[in-house]
Amino acid sequence: MSNNTAPEVHTVPTSPYADLLIRILKREEQGYPIELTLDGRLEFRRGYVKPTVAQWKPAAPGADAGRSLFELLLGDDPVANAWAMLRGTAPQRRIRLSIDDDAAELHPIPWELLYEPGEGDAGVNLAAADATPFSRYIPDPQDDPPPAAAHRLKILVAIADPANLESWGLPNINVKEEWEALQKSLAGLPVELRLLPQPCTLEAIEAALLEGAHVLHIIAHGVWSKSKQEAAIVLANRNNQLHFVYADEHAQALARHLRDGGAPAGAPAFPQETTGAAGEKAPTLRLVFLASCQTATQSPTDAFAAFAPRLVRAGAPAVLAMQDLAPVESTRAFAVVFYRQLLSHGRVDLAANQARAAMLTGRWPGAHIPVLFTRLTDGQLLTASPTRAALAAICADEDFAWFAPASQNYLPLPVEVVHIIGQQSVQRFDAQPVEPTATIDVMQALAQIYPAEAGAPPTMVALAGGYGANRTTQLRRIVWQTAQDSLAPETAQPIVPVYVSFGRTRASEFGANDPIGDMVRAALRRHWRELDPRQCAALLAGRSPILRFVFHDDDSLTDADLLIVLKQLRLFAERYPQHQYIFGIHPERLVQDLFAGVDLHVLILQPLDRRKLRHFLQGRPADDPAGLPLMHCLDQSGLYDLAAVPWFMLKLVESARRGHYPRSRSELLQQMVGDALAEACETLADGNQQRSLTRQGAVIEHVERILYALAWRMQTNFTSTLPLDEAFTLMKQIRGDREYGLEELTDALVQSKLLAIEGRGQLRFAYSRIQAYCCAQAIVQRNDRMRRLDDITSTLGRLSRLHWWEETLIFACGLMADDTRALEEFLAAIVYGMNLLESDRTFLAARCLSEIPPAGPSTRTLSNLTETVTAALIWRLNNQNEPNSVQRSRAANLLGQIATRPALEQLAHTAYGKPRQDRRQQPDFDYSNVRMAAVIGLLRLNQATQIDLLTPIDPLLIKLLGYWQENDVEALAGWLRQTDNTGAQGLAALALGDLHMQLKLRADRQEQAALALAELADAFLRHKLDEATLWAVTYALATIDLPAVQGAVLDPFFRDEAATIRSDDECTKHYKSLAYLIGLMRWQAPIARDFLLRRCMLETKDAKLAAVAIDALARLADRNDKPLLERIAMGCPNAEAIPCFKYLTREDQLYLQRKATDALAVVGDAESIALLRENRGDPGHWSPELELALYRTSEEIYWRLR
Repeated sequence: MSNNTAPEVHTVPTSPYADLLIRILKREEQGYPIELTLDGRLEFRRGYVKPTVAQWKPAAPGADAGRSLFELLLGDDPVANAWAMLRGTAPQRRIRLSIDDDAAELHPIPWELLYEPGEGDAGVNLAAADATPFSRYIPDPQDDPPPAAAHRLKILVAIADPANLESWGLPNINVKEEWEALQKSLAGLPVELRLLPQPCTLEAIEAALLEGAHVLHIIAHGVWSKSKQEAAIVLANRNNQLHFVYADEHAQALARHLRDGGAPAGAPAFPQETTGAAGEKAPTLRLVFLASCQTATQSPTDAFAAFAPRLVRAGAPAVLAMQDLAPVESTRAFAVVFYRQLLSHGRVDLAANQARAAMLTGRWPGAHIPVLFTRLTDGQLLTASPTRAALAAICADEDFAWFAPASQNYLPLPVEVVHIIGQQSVQRFDAQPVEPTATIDVMQALAQIYPAEAGAPPTMVALAGGYGANRTTQLRRIVWQTAQDSLAPETAQPIVPVYVSFGRTRASEFGANDPIGDMVRAALRRHWRELDPRQCAALLAGRSPILRFVFHDDDSLTDADLLIVLKQLRLFAERYPQHQYIFGIHPERLVQDLFAGVDLHVLILQPLDRRKLRHFLQGRPADDPAGLPLMHCLDQSGLYDLAAVPWFMLKLVESARRGHYPRSRSELLQQMVGDALAEACETLADGNQQRSLTRQGAVIEHVERILYALAWRMQTNFTSTLPLDEAFTLMKQIRGDREYGLEELTDALVQSKLLAIEGRGQLRFAYSRIQAYCCAQAIVQRNDRMRRLDDITSTLGRLSRLHWWEETLIFACGLMADDTRALEEFLAAIVYGMNLLESDRTFLAARCLSEIPPAGPSTRTLSNLTETVTAALIWRLNNQNEPNSVQRSRAANLLGQIATRPALEQLAHTAYGKPRQDRRQQPDFDYSNVRMAAVIGLLRLNQATQIDLLTPIDPLLIKLLGYWQENDVEALAGWLRQTDNTGAQGLAALALGDLHMQLKLRADRQEQAALALAELADAFLRHKLDEATLWAVTYALATIDLPAVQGAVLDPFFRDEAATIRSDDECTKHYKSLAYLIGLMRWQAPIARDFLLRRCMLETKDAKLAAVAIDALARLADRNDKPLLERIAMGCPNAEAIPCFKYLTREDQLYLQRKATDALAVVGDAESIALLRENRGDPGHWSPELELALYRTSEEIYWRLR
């Protein structure tokens, strides 16, 4: 046995198919009698096929010909009625077409064209559908041979090229070319190919078969002897001269090798099949594959089609023959899928159907030409692959089966990841300000990470996501999708997923010699039930199949236990580096240094992007309440930040499908917590024999008070966890002597997803927003709530305090919406308690105002507060007041939620006008992320409001928004190509990037999605654009997935830079855009990092280009860049890194220092802050702007390290 393959357990699967025998008998006066028999028992009334069928030939192969042939075969009323009944009662039916010897003239008809008509253009190609495995059946009095156990399919290849072919009018066959083509076609499959040396004689074939083969694959000319009226295959004699081998002669030779053999059903393990070594049984011939050569010039139709039945009668279980000349590439396309699927499930007729289907899908001509003749009644030529059986069991497992579209249980939210590698810090990356970035589906990311065979060192993937980020669901989806993809006919190398959960693992179990191995072996046996220890060991040590281990940690392990697990996991991966390793983990618990020397990739689950969510909801069925109606609800309520968390989004979907659309976040949480409390108390009642707990409603009230008290304790202690003993003490004070235990209560609250256990003995809320909501309830229910709120708001000067209390205060605002006086007093404390123009309280105040439902209180005081906050946001939208574009983008988003006329007019000016002052104090367009945030606010307006608001500004803006909303890619592409209106150009670019995301989700709009990308790529690479439009094109590209942009833009640019850049001015402009694109897309390729450090910093004299590169380095979050950024921030970078710095103006130096200081908010740490404070020097070299930047960076770092 090869040490690269594992022994398997071969089984004969229970057939899911009914058996339909269609028998055509000797012609009578009325025509050819036809009989249909189901499962050997149910015989239907006989009908007749018209006698003209014998002369039928298709005008052209295809569905129309197939429909005509179907009508000829099954059009007679008795037969048509029987077929209609069978279609309903036996939708999955194996079709065996048996043509009597007395009707042999019907064999040349291409029955493989049969096409069952359906409604409209729908229909089924019976010989290319999984539901109807099709064969031409040759009756045999003997029982079907037991299927052979063929772990590696042994194929004897005989290519006949006699020296004197041309003298007989036959072209020579290029043996080398045919052999190499077959090898290439079957590369990667578990097959053992053996080429018969020339000359290819019948005797040589017979001698080679003595050594054992499952398949005889013959490439030769076929002829029909008119004198003998018999088919022949052209082989060679011992002198390599042409020799006609007639069907009877060949059949008798093969009959000696067609004795029924193979493994009995349920054989315990793969037999190690060899070439006939002593004491070992050589494999028995099971299949003959008659292929015409690529250089044949005359049809082998009659020869091969007549030859094949004789071989079956001689004992061959199955023969595949070509009934016409097929293009060589078509034959190869058929062969590769046929052999792959045959090895997968062992059913020869199903494999032939799947191969024909692959030809049709790939648009290879001649899908009807391969014909299968068989004497098998069940089509089971080989035992089913145990790998395939395991994959099927995984797909059927209730833990994973709900991902199947047919179950309709999985809502495919647009959950995507950002892929980081190397020295990039997960914690620092995760703490970056939220802004659009290129993301990718987790399965696409894995395909990039594992494109080929792995090896030492092992490649490991951490799927990092916080609470509610969909981590567990995505891990299970990886398992189901991997199994499903591996079952696909086109998959050459199956990957078997192995799901291992650490959730219920005790710490003591990790002290075993091989704890991960023990868990893996148990997980393997879950779906590979008959796997014994020897087979399991070989499976782990082998390379086929590849195993994809998916490890799930539900955060119940302590940090110390998790560290042990990760160390053991690394050791296990190093022992078996050829396999794939994926583990889920909370970003804050990932110790990257533990994986030094390992090829570690981190996929960070991203919040659901607002635009992708809108596209997703727009694409839902028209009658789905969780489609457009939910999108309108989110637009009006501004709940996209909550919906960004997949768990909350699913709750919103559930609520919508019950007909309830929350108007505010507090209303949503009130409903969610109320439902969960009712569920928890029901659980308590079910576990309590007295069953009196919920009758009076007292328990719900007490459990509410317990939750609120826990939230208040955690929030005021600035922690998200409490030791269980401390939590129990607090809970007991409220519970008193009631009849339920604290452990029971905790279990019920955990089960209802309100609380969670972290590690060994720490209690937390399942989601941070539930803690914030419960704390807000604790505050508003206090008699001294205003004093408490005043105490909290008075401490919000520090960003870390504001971040901590922000959600709680917003919920408190929503909970007080019915108390106008208290609401006014609370909002006034936030709005007037500090200068809004210099504080992030601006954003807090705006979010609090947005929490008041449209039908909520409306007073002059609240209107004044709204006007004040709107004015503050508009002030913050000015780049002279707020240089940070991410903050300006936040201001634009919130103005869109407030949606007063002054707010919307400002958004229109930001989206289309030139509100920004550049460094030369000239008016310019704002940055693209700010423009996009402004446009989103305008797109939410109805058409009448758009016309009223935007007509005085520019009617063209209304037209552009219309094209955007109508998905008119062609019109927008035209506006991108024109150069007269740069404002319209930029908006067209942003629209094309946005529409690409939307259209690629729809199967019927792939061409438009591709056009949108092509137009953006062409604009970036070939058009001479002004700088603002180039920024917009770059930003639009950054919203598209990295593989697409890499293929369309990045690779072409680096491959031929001269084709894009034709002058020094264009060089700087394109370099800035490219650096911006690399940062936004988090592209970690070595060429990208080299470009940033060498082209944009080492070799440049342009401060703006260096600034863009610094921003990009911050987005890449590589810890190696920390020293460089620290030195730039201090004003003393190494000359080897950025030599132009000392020659820049003082203004440009301060500009780069501020950029580096901002970047340290992501890349830096407490040491960075201390270093900057100690070395900031005299005021002349450390401006007020730098001091403000250092303050914000310090606060962000302290918040991240809290």
